[in-house]
Amino acid sequence: MRYRNRVIWLGLMAAILCVPGVTRAQPNNYEVPGQAAPNIPLPIGNSRMEGGGFYTTPAGRSDLIRRSREHHDGPYPAGQHALALAAVQLFALTANDAYRVLADSVFTVQARMLERAPLACPTLLHALALAQATPISVVVTGSGPLADALLTHARALPRPLTILPTARHEALPWPLLEARTDLPTQALVCVGTHCLLPAFTIAELDERLGAIA
Repeated sequence: MRYRNRVIWLGLMAAILCVPGVTRAQPNNYEVPGQAAPNIPLPIGNSRMEGGGFYTTPAGRSDLIRRSREHHDGPYPAGQHALALAAVQLFALTANDAYRVLADSVFTVQARMLERAPLACPTLLHALALAQATPISVVVTGSGPLADALLTHARALPRPLTILPTARHEALPWPLLEARTDLPTQALVCVGTHCLLPAFTIAELDERLGAIA
Protein backbone atom coordinates (compact mmCIF):
# COMPACT_ATOMS: atom_id res chain seq x y z
CA MET A 1 0.00 0.00 0.00
CA ARG A 2 2.85 2.42 0.81
CA TYR A 3 4.42 1.70 -2.59
CA ARG A 4 1.06 2.11 -4.33
CA ASN A 5 0.48 5.49 -2.66
CA ARG A 6 4.00 6.63 -3.57
CA VAL A 7 3.44 5.67 -7.20
CA ILE A 8 0.08 7.45 -7.31
CA TRP A 9 1.60 10.69 -6.00
CA LEU A 10 4.64 10.43 -8.29
CA GLY A 11 2.47 9.67 -11.30
CA LEU A 12 0.15 12.55 -10.46
CA MET A 13 2.93 15.06 -9.95
CA ALA A 14 4.78 13.89 -13.07
CA ALA A 15 1.60 14.44 -15.08
CA ILE A 16 1.04 17.88 -13.55
CA LEU A 17 4.62 18.89 -14.26
CA CYS A 18 4.55 17.53 -17.80
CA VAL A 19 7.56 15.26 -17.28
CA PRO A 20 8.01 13.13 -20.42
CA GLY A 21 8.52 9.40 -20.18
CA VAL A 22 7.63 8.81 -16.52
CA THR A 23 5.26 5.87 -16.28
CA ARG A 24 3.01 4.69 -13.47
CA ALA A 25 5.18 1.63 -13.22
CA GLN A 26 7.28 3.24 -10.97
CA PRO A 27 7.01 18.61 -9.50
CA ASN A 28 5.53 28.54 -13.59
CA ASN A 29 8.47 29.97 -12.45
CA TYR A 30 9.09 30.97 -8.84
CA GLU A 31 12.07 32.35 -7.01
CA VAL A 32 14.13 31.11 -4.10
CA PRO A 33 16.54 33.58 -2.49
CA GLY A 34 19.99 33.11 -3.95
CA GLN A 35 18.83 30.66 -6.61
CA ALA A 36 17.71 31.02 -10.20
CA ALA A 37 14.03 30.42 -10.94
CA PRO A 38 13.60 27.00 -12.57
CA ASN A 39 11.53 26.60 -15.69
CA ILE A 40 8.66 24.43 -14.46
CA PRO A 41 5.38 24.59 -16.37
CA LEU A 42 1.95 25.61 -15.13
CA PRO A 43 -0.16 25.00 -13.11
CA ILE A 44 2.52 24.86 -10.40
CA GLY A 45 3.50 28.47 -11.08
CA ASN A 46 -0.06 29.67 -10.47
CA SER A 47 -0.03 28.06 -7.02
CA ARG A 48 3.24 29.45 -5.69
CA MET A 49 3.42 31.87 -2.77
CA GLU A 50 5.65 34.88 -2.41
CA GLY A 51 8.67 33.82 -0.37
CA GLY A 52 8.26 30.12 -1.16
CA GLY A 53 5.73 27.36 -0.67
CA PHE A 54 2.53 26.67 -2.53
CA TYR A 55 -1.17 27.30 -2.11
CA THR A 56 -3.59 24.41 -2.49
CA THR A 57 -5.43 26.26 -5.28
CA PRO A 58 -4.13 28.21 -8.28
CA ALA A 59 -4.47 31.96 -8.75
CA GLY A 60 -7.43 33.41 -10.60
CA ARG A 61 -10.22 31.64 -8.71
CA SER A 62 -13.03 34.18 -8.20
CA ASP A 63 -15.24 31.76 -6.24
CA LEU A 64 -12.91 31.53 -3.22
CA ILE A 65 -12.94 33.94 -0.28
CA ARG A 66 -9.34 33.08 0.54
CA ARG A 67 -6.61 30.76 -0.64
CA SER A 68 -5.26 28.31 1.91
CA ARG A 69 -1.97 26.51 2.29
CA GLU A 70 -1.59 23.21 4.11
CA HIS A 71 1.18 23.25 6.71
CA HIS A 72 0.78 19.67 7.97
CA ASP A 73 -0.36 16.28 6.75
CA GLY A 74 -3.85 15.03 7.52
CA PRO A 75 -5.65 11.91 6.30
CA TYR A 76 -3.74 12.58 3.07
CA PRO A 77 -0.42 14.39 2.56
CA ALA A 78 -0.36 18.18 2.46
CA GLY A 79 -0.22 19.28 -1.16
CA GLN A 80 3.13 21.05 -0.98
CA HIS A 81 4.63 18.16 1.00
CA ALA A 82 3.56 15.69 -1.70
CA LEU A 83 4.95 18.10 -4.27
CA ALA A 84 8.33 18.20 -2.49
CA LEU A 85 8.45 14.40 -2.32
CA ALA A 86 7.63 14.06 -6.01
CA ALA A 87 10.23 16.72 -6.87
CA VAL A 88 12.96 14.88 -4.94
CA GLN A 89 12.09 11.62 -6.68
CA LEU A 90 11.99 13.28 -10.08
CA PHE A 91 15.37 14.92 -9.41
CA ALA A 92 16.83 11.48 -8.66
CA LEU A 93 15.34 10.21 -11.91
CA THR A 94 16.15 13.08 -14.27
CA ALA A 95 19.02 15.04 -12.59
CA ASN A 96 17.07 18.19 -13.52
CA ASP A 97 18.11 20.85 -10.99
CA ALA A 98 14.73 22.57 -11.32
CA TYR A 99 13.12 19.77 -9.29
CA ARG A 100 15.68 20.01 -6.49
CA VAL A 101 15.24 23.80 -6.30
CA LEU A 102 11.48 23.29 -6.08
CA ALA A 103 11.84 20.80 -3.22
CA ASP A 104 14.32 23.03 -1.39
CA SER A 105 11.88 25.94 -1.56
CA VAL A 106 9.29 23.86 0.31
CA PHE A 107 11.88 22.67 2.84
CA THR A 108 12.86 26.29 3.50
CA VAL A 109 9.36 27.69 3.95
CA GLN A 110 8.31 24.72 6.13
CA ALA A 111 11.47 24.62 8.28
CA ARG A 112 9.75 26.12 11.33
CA MET A 113 6.87 23.65 11.11
CA LEU A 114 9.33 20.76 10.81
CA GLU A 115 11.14 21.99 13.92
CA ARG A 116 7.98 22.60 15.98
CA ALA A 117 5.88 19.60 14.94
CA PRO A 118 7.85 17.01 12.93
CA LEU A 119 5.23 14.31 13.53
CA ALA A 120 2.71 16.49 11.68
CA CYS A 121 4.87 16.42 8.54
CA PRO A 122 5.77 12.78 7.81
CA THR A 123 5.58 13.24 4.04
CA LEU A 124 7.95 16.20 4.15
CA LEU A 125 10.30 14.34 6.50
CA HIS A 126 10.32 11.47 4.01
CA ALA A 127 11.14 13.89 1.20
CA LEU A 128 13.91 15.52 3.27
CA ALA A 129 15.47 12.15 4.11
CA LEU A 130 15.49 11.18 0.44
CA ALA A 131 16.96 14.55 -0.54
CA GLN A 132 19.83 14.19 1.95
CA ALA A 133 20.66 10.61 0.94
CA THR A 134 22.41 9.37 -2.16
CA PRO A 135 19.62 7.98 -4.36
CA ILE A 136 19.57 4.24 -4.97
CA SER A 137 18.19 3.25 -8.35
CA VAL A 138 17.34 0.04 -10.16
CA VAL A 139 17.67 0.33 -13.93
CA VAL A 140 16.15 -2.60 -15.80
CA THR A 141 17.29 -2.94 -19.40
CA GLY A 142 15.69 -4.79 -22.26
CA SER A 143 12.17 -6.16 -22.44
CA GLY A 144 10.33 -9.44 -22.15
CA PRO A 145 9.45 -11.85 -19.30
CA LEU A 146 12.75 -11.49 -17.44
CA ALA A 147 12.62 -7.68 -17.53
CA ASP A 148 9.00 -7.78 -16.35
CA ALA A 149 9.91 -10.11 -13.47
CA LEU A 150 12.85 -7.93 -12.38
CA LEU A 151 10.68 -4.79 -12.48
CA THR A 152 7.83 -6.44 -10.56
CA HIS A 153 10.21 -7.61 -7.86
CA ALA A 154 11.97 -4.24 -7.53
CA ARG A 155 8.65 -2.38 -7.31
CA ALA A 156 7.41 -4.67 -4.54
CA LEU A 157 10.38 -3.94 -2.27
CA PRO A 158 9.59 -1.75 0.78
CA ARG A 159 12.76 0.35 0.57
CA PRO A 160 12.73 3.69 -1.30
CA LEU A 161 14.13 3.08 -4.78
CA THR A 162 14.09 4.92 -8.06
CA ILE A 163 13.04 2.27 -10.59
CA LEU A 164 13.58 2.93 -14.26
CA PRO A 165 12.93 0.57 -17.19
CA THR A 166 14.93 1.54 -20.25
CA ALA A 167 12.20 0.30 -22.59
CA ARG A 168 10.29 3.24 -24.12
CA HIS A 169 12.67 5.72 -22.46
CA GLU A 170 15.65 5.35 -24.80
CA ALA A 171 15.47 8.91 -26.17
CA LEU A 172 15.47 10.66 -22.80
CA PRO A 173 18.67 12.49 -21.77
CA TRP A 174 18.73 11.14 -18.22
CA PRO A 175 22.08 10.15 -16.65
CA LEU A 176 20.73 6.77 -15.52
CA LEU A 177 20.04 5.84 -19.14
CA GLU A 178 23.45 6.79 -20.52
CA ALA A 179 25.10 3.85 -22.34
CA ARG A 180 22.51 1.45 -20.90
CA THR A 181 19.64 1.44 -23.39
CA ASP A 182 21.19 -1.18 -25.70
CA LEU A 183 22.21 -3.70 -23.04
CA PRO A 184 20.67 -7.18 -22.82
CA THR A 185 18.04 -7.74 -20.14
CA GLN A 186 19.49 -7.19 -16.68
CA ALA A 187 19.01 -5.12 -13.53
CA LEU A 188 21.61 -2.51 -12.57
CA VAL A 189 21.64 -1.33 -8.97
CA CYS A 190 23.07 2.17 -8.97
CA VAL A 191 24.19 4.46 -6.13
CA GLY A 192 23.96 7.87 -7.70
CA THR A 193 25.13 7.18 -11.26
CA HIS A 194 27.62 4.46 -10.29
CA CYS A 195 26.29 0.93 -10.75
CA LEU A 196 27.20 -2.44 -9.28
CA LEU A 197 27.69 -5.56 -11.35
CA PRO A 198 24.58 -6.46 -13.35
CA ALA A 199 21.96 -8.80 -11.92
CA PHE A 200 20.43 -11.35 -14.28
CA THR A 201 18.10 -13.02 -11.76
CA ILE A 202 15.89 -11.91 -8.88
CA ALA A 203 18.28 -13.59 -6.43
CA GLU A 204 21.20 -11.60 -7.85
CA LEU A 205 19.17 -8.40 -7.65
CA ASP A 206 18.50 -9.03 -3.95
CA GLU A 207 22.20 -9.75 -3.45
CA ARG A 208 23.21 -6.44 -5.06
CA LEU A 209 20.70 -4.49 -2.98
CA GLY A 210 21.83 -6.30 0.16
CA ALA A 211 25.40 -5.21 -0.51
CA ILE A 212 24.44 -1.53 -0.11
CA ALA A 213 21.90 -1.92 2.71
